[in-house]
Parts: sequence; structure tokens; C-alpha cells
Amino acid sequence: ASRVCGTASIRTGASKRRWHRGDSAVAEEDESTSADAEDASVESAEECDHRRLIDLAANDDSWKVNVLKRLELYAQDTEKESNGETTTSTPLEKKDVPTSFDAFLFGGDVTTLMRKKKQSLALPPGEMTAMLFDLVDHLSTDFLPGQIFLDNESGAASKSVSFSKNLNGSGDDTNMATEFLLNDALRIWLNTFRPLPWTQRQALWRKQSGGPADASMAASTLDDNMSLSMASGSIGTTKTTAIEREKRNLREVIEEMELDAETRIETCRLATFYFTRKCALRKGEEHLATLIDTHGSYLDLHQCLVAAGKVHSKLLIEKLLQVAKNDSRHRESMKHLKNADENKLIFYEPQMLSALLEMLSSLSTSSGGFNPTTLLVSAYPDLQPWCVKEMSSVENANSFYFKYMSSLLHHEEGNDAARRDRELVKEWCLMLSSQE
Repeated sequence: ASRVCGTASIRTGASKRRWHRGDSAVAEEDESTSADAEDASVESAEECDHRRLIDLAANDDSWKVNVLKRLELYAQDTEKESNGETTTSTPLEKKDVPTSFDAFLFGGDVTTLMRKKKQSLALPPGEMTAMLFDLVDHLSTDFLPGQIFLDNESGAASKSVSFSKNLNGSGDDTNMATEFLLNDALRIWLNTFRPLPWTQRQALWRKQSGGPADASMAASTLDDNMSLSMASGSIGTTKTTAIEREKRNLREVIEEMELDAETRIETCRLATFYFTRKCALRKGEEHLATLIDTHGSYLDLHQCLVAAGKVHSKLLIEKLLQVAKNDSRHRESMKHLKNADENKLIFYEPQMLSALLEMLSSLSTSSGGFNPTTLLVSAYPDLQPWCVKEMSSVENANSFYFKYMSSLLHHEEGNDAARRDRELVKEWCLMLSSQE
């Protein structure tokens, strides 16, 4: 359950989760006993490993080279498999050699195939993905301050509140590790799997039914009579007719894919991290637009829309809204907004952001229904004012935007953060002076 990459062996949070869940590999019973003992012995060193992982990604060149080489090998194998070529098989480890009664009954080759879990091309390699996921998780936590100081109005000494998980990493190490991820590791990692098309987004972002997600995609709530398009070649290549490749029974496809639950979540998180951080750098808008075309099914719509809104990218928002049409939560939010009336109070939720943006493009002040101004104001800062101004299609756009800005900057019912934005206040004052 350790991460062995070149010069260092790192036990990460993802490796620990996978070990207890048994998702990474099927182990022998005697090995599981010894692993539990090892797991307990290194529990005290887990926090040290968290800091060590960031230090390796920031300062250890040989470790980074080994990580990139391994990712490149995975990317080459994925390209060969998607083209129908045979990949170089890795030698079996000692634990993969069958020595149990199963080998006597079925033979060594059959037993090995039964134990080896099939890796879907729709997901990247689980071990490397888990390591990168933990690095991203630690970097996100490392951006938090170690303490927050609270002023005491009574005149006493100020109080400090510390975070329970503080990595105490230097800012330079954090920046260097983030640069390694964005410019090198994740760029290659995106090529280690064949992304699913937008129409199959539901296989990655399933509706929450109140219980934990099953590891097997055979538990999907989709109807068996539905079919999936296989034109992207995301699933394995077989010599069948063109019609059979285009449409196959959904249950058969799902059972063949077997998307691992942990890897699925980690993959979506890494793809979203890459998009949002690249977007924050305000560089490569065309590159991010291409990323949406290829990996849009793996992106968290809310986080990506917020990131695109902060950098004023209408191109990225429009592309993300095209992806949203295949998202079940987006469709539910759109249905909820269309059924709203003037007597119905709707509270903003993050999953509604894509629906609000799409609603703006078809908004009409002349038609009946509820007044969306209050809902749009409550969506700030997720929904930036420039989106309301440029993406709304109402007849009197200037009047509608002025009403929105007046509500957003209202001295009592408006948004405090918006009132502290000098550019917004300046824009509203210019609009107010032009009204007189």
C-alpha cells in the first residue's frame, strides 16, 4: 500500500483507503494480516509522509523524473491499446503466482486472470492517480493559514484558532510542487486514459441516492434499454461491425468498464484541479477549451464555471454549458427553475450555477413567472456580474442589469463582498449618473 517511485516510498491517504477497501489489488490472506500490522506501525509517521510528498514534488529532481517516466509509459500503453496494439506485459509479482487450491482446479493462467482486475481505458492507472490525488489534496490544505486571529471586542487579548491539519510547508515548496503538477505531471497524466465523451458523463457523476457509491458500475440507475455511443474508442477495441461498435447494450458496457469508485472520484478531482489552476493563471484559453472538448465529462461544472467567471472567459463558460446539457443535476435544476412562479421562493445552491447561466440566455422580462433578480444576487460571487450583463438576452438589457446591480449593492439587502469591490461600485455609480 505504499507509493514506490524511484528514490522514495510514500504512504499516502489514498493508498491507506485503498488498502482497507481492497480496491487496489487482491492480496493473499496471510499478506493482509502482515499489512495490518505494518499499517498500525506507520500511523504516527503519516503526517510526516504528507510533508515529505510535497518536498519530493518540489525539490527532488530524480523522484520527479521517475514519476514522469512512469506516466509516459502509461500514456504510451494507453495509446497502443486504443489502437488495438498489444502492450508490453509486466512480469508477475510473487503474490500473483497462484499457489492455492484454485491453481490445482483451474490452472495457473485461469487463476491469474480471475485475480487480475481489468483496467478500463476510461480511467487512468489507479496507483499513480492516487499519489497525484493526495499531492493535490495536501497542496490544497497547505494554502490555508495555520491560524486565524479573532479580535475580542471587550478589549481582552485576541484569540487564535488553529487548524487541526497544518502541513507547515513553505510557500516556495507549495508553489514549486504546484508548478510540477500543472506543467509536467498532470499534462502527461491526461494522456494515460481515453476520456469518455460528454454523452457518458452520467457514468462518472452519478446521482446521489443517499448511500455510498458502489464500486461496480453495474449498479447504475440507467435503464438497460439505453445505449452508449462507442465512437470515441474509450472502451477496448474489438473486431466487430461498425453498427455493433456504435451501439451496445448498456449493462454489457458497464460491466466491461468496471469503473473503480476511488479512481473515478480521484480522476475527476485531478482534472478539475488542472482546469481551475490553469484558468487562474489567465493563460491558454484555447488549451482549456480543447480540454473541455476532450475531458469535459470529468470536470466539476460548478468549480470550473466559477474559475472561468473570475477570468472573464465567455468562451470557456459557453463550452462548459454545452457539457452541462449531459449532466443530470443540471437538468434537474433547469426543470426546477422552469417550474418556478412568482409565489415560489428559490434559494441558490452551487449545483444551480450552470442552470442560472443557461437561464440568462433565454430570459424574457415580458413573460410571466418569478423575478430572477433575487436569485441572481444570491449567486454572487459564483455568478459574476459581467455574466449577467453579457449573457442575458432580455429586451431591455441595460435596465435589467441596472436593477440587478442596485439589488447587489443595496446597503441592507445587498452583498457585503460586492459592496467592498471598488470596480463594481464605480460601475454602478456611472450607471446611476447616466440614468439622471
